[in-house]
Amino acid sequence: MGTSDFTALDVASFKEAMSRGALALDNRSAVVTIDGFIPGTITIGNETSVMVILKELFPNNQEIILIAAPGNEIDFQTRLLKAGFKNVTGYLSGGYTSWLDAGLSTDMLISVDPDELMMDLPFDPKLTMVDLRSEFEFGQGHLKAAINLPIVDLADIAEIANYDDDQNIYLISSEISDCIIAATMFKKFGLHNIRFVNGGWQAIEKTPAVKIIRDTPTLN
Repeated sequence: MGTSDFTALDVASFKEAMSRGALALDNRSAVVTIDGFIPGTITIGNETSVMVILKELFPNNQEIILIAAPGNEIDFQTRLLKAGFKNVTGYLSGGYTSWLDAGLSTDMLISVDPDELMMDLPFDPKLTMVDLRSEFEFGQGHLKAAINLPIVDLADIAEIANYDDDQNIYLISSEISDCIIAATMFKKFGLHNIRFVNGGWQAIEKTPAVKIIRDTPTLN
């Protein structure tokens, strides 16, 4: 499959593709998509390394449609094809702006600083910390009440089904791209009280008076 099979979709056609099960991926920068994205889409950002995560999360024959900055659609498709995805069928003509111009609903992501998380933690019984790092990274240091859910495990949608919409879920990782992918996946499957921690685990470790639990010895 090449670019000749890659179709510009108007808003109605894009919505129809999503309704039939096409996976909509948004590779605009994280800074932009935090303030607004199309509900039901997965924000992956534009880091090259994210393709490794995508290959763990989605089958290579999954139909994929794209939201990209206008002019970047072919590059986005090419990267997905090189990563092994065989069914990248189209993109939203005009990008996110065309969705806004159609007056359709949008969603957004909320971020918090580590000290905000620490302040909320003792007083919010519904607060749930989800640490997206690998089991090894988690063992080397994590917060006491955190649940370890490596991002690659989200390939099993049943993992998301373990959470309820009334939980206030705070996502932690070493990479902002992991948090944003996970946040938009949680939202896609009906969970909306999602936040991610600015600066990730590195910032949490530097926060004064944070108690770090270490299950395995750190490497010297």
